[in-house]
Amino acid sequence: WEDLNFLGGLRRFSTELVPGVVLYPTHLPSFAAPESLLPEVKLRSELREPGFLEPRTHGLVRAQGSIYPVLLSADPIPGAPIHGYHELRASVGLERGYGKFNAILSHNVQLNSPFAYQGEKDADLHTIVISYPAVTAMLDFRDSQIAPHKGVYMATTVQFAGVGGDARDWKLQPEARAYLPVSRRVTVALR
Repeated sequence: WEDLNFLGGLRRFSTELVPGVVLYPTHLPSFAAPESLLPEVKLRSELREPGFLEPRTHGLVRAQGSIYPVLLSADPIPGAPIHGYHELRASVGLERGYGKFNAILSHNVQLNSPFAYQGEKDADLHTIVISYPAVTAMLDFRDSQIAPHKGVYMATTVQFAGVGGDARDWKLQPEARAYLPVSRRVTVALR
C-alpha cells in the first residue's frame, strides 16, 4: 500500500507485507519431500518527507520487522534444531539529489533475536543489537528508471557498525548495471 500525499504536503508513505513459507528440507538436485513448513514474514514501512531542512533534501524514516529461518546445511540432520530470527530494523536519514547524482545518509539500528522453529534453541545464540551509520551514493545515466533501454547505473553503500551496539564491522557494497539496446524492443541488461 502506498500513499503519495500522506497527510498532505506530498509526503510519501508506503507499507509492504510479504508472507512466505519455507518448505524444509527441500533441495535440488535430489528431491526430498518437505518435512516441515517454516513460516516467514517481512513487514516494511517508509515515510519520505519532501523539502526537509531545505527544498531538495528529503527526510526518511524506515521500519522493518521480519521472522525467517536460518538454514545452515544443505543436508539436514534428523532431529536437529531449526533456528530462526526475529529481526527489527529502524532507520532515519536524509536523501539529496544533484542532477544524475543522488546520496543518502542514514543511521540504522537493528535487533536480532534467535528462536527455534523446531527443537531447543542453542544456548550460545543470544539477542544482538547492531547500530550503524550508512552512506549510499548513486550515479544514474539510464534513459528511464522504470524501463531502462540504454545507459549505466552505479551505486555504492558504505556502512560502519560500531556506533553503539554489539558489532564492530565495515561493509562496502558496490553495484553497477548497464543497459545496451540491441533493437528497438530488445535490451541486454548486465549487473
